[in-house]
Amino acid sequence: MATLSFQVDQQTAQAGGILSGHLTIGVTRKIKAQRVEVYFRGMEYTRIVSKYGKQRRSHLNEVQIVHVDLDHSGRMAQRLVRGGPPGIIQPGIYKFPFQFKLDENLPSSMGTVKKGDAHARIGYCLGAVIRGSGALQHYEARQDVAVEGTPAPQQSVPYIMNPSVHPISYLGLWNKGDMCIDAKMLDTNLVPSQQAGILLSIKNCSRATAKSVSLSLQEIVDWKASSIDSTHFRKSSTTLVSQDFSLENPSKPLDKGTIQEIKACGTTSTTMQELIKSTDAQALRLPPVPQHATADLKGQNIRVSHQLVVTVKTRGRYTNPEFIIPVGVFSRTLPGTNKPSSLATYPDSVIPGTTLPAAVAARVSVSVPVAHISVLPDSRQESIPLVVAEPIHRS
Repeated sequence: MATLSFQVDQQTAQAGGILSGHLTIGVTRKIKAQRVEVYFRGMEYTRIVSKYGKQRRSHLNEVQIVHVDLDHSGRMAQRLVRGGPPGIIQPGIYKFPFQFKLDENLPSSMGTVKKGDAHARIGYCLGAVIRGSGALQHYEARQDVAVEGTPAPQQSVPYIMNPSVHPISYLGLWNKGDMCIDAKMLDTNLVPSQQAGILLSIKNCSRATAKSVSLSLQEIVDWKASSIDSTHFRKSSTTLVSQDFSLENPSKPLDKGTIQEIKACGTTSTTMQELIKSTDAQALRLPPVPQHATADLKGQNIRVSHQLVVTVKTRGRYTNPEFIIPVGVFSRTLPGTNKPSSLATYPDSVIPGTTLPAAVAARVSVSVPVAHISVLPDSRQESIPLVVAEPIHRS
């Protein structure tokens, strides 16, 4: 008889870091071992059940992310059979230390995500196997290992949206004017325990009253499973945190005559973009990103992404304008880095004349990827103002 167990030094392993510990093998009576295996393995699992009439087919894909042979030199096996007949493990307790470096590009562990009969998961484990001469002399042990993926980059990636004009209708039938919205986010790279927030400006030129704003941080998991003749896809969306905010100065509806005067000054889009420049912004901050949030990843069959959905809620049965800010969620920060909040202080923190570096400006999203939202070209081409804030340190 034999028992195998792992003891790991790190509670959570980090991509690019060291994983160390030891394997303990206890043998109560001699056994004949044909092979000894000790390994670290990462797997990507996806399963989708498809239905064809009354028939159900299960499509299961397993993709190996990483495999590390911890006994590639055979030293553990040699020590186990030392001092006895070849291939025979004598009774006793054997301890084998191990230490190795993880690949820097490993994705974070992901718990099981379900959508009906479909599920997806990314898991890592340490394993040890002693294969004997018979079925009763096969001993195996596995221990799951939590892995944190690539840390968030030190350089902030801001989001500066072009002021967008949203047509407001009543009951989806009658046009009642337009609403112009401008949003800024200091850093779209988030980590657990960090607060996400935006600076929002609203210029209302409609008959509706904008009473509140809703922020929702959503996690989207897409996965697929294939068979010989078909490929199936599933998608799961989860709200990590959400909150409604009352507007400090609810924008009152305009009368029909005022709306006509605004339109008479020029095109609605151009006029409203100029008006919103003088509109005060309101700082909106979400609760911290939860610890259980899954980091962004793009595997062979699994993809995880995040987005911040902003909805302006109106009174009555008027249109509720909505747009999406793409954000990234990382499992951790670099050692020694204290990541500030994604929300800047407005307007005291604005530094006149400050512009984005070319490398950062190229990564700034200037459009909203939602079909029913009209995003206008930026009329301020000379520079993009950068909102800068003092870091807000977490306690």
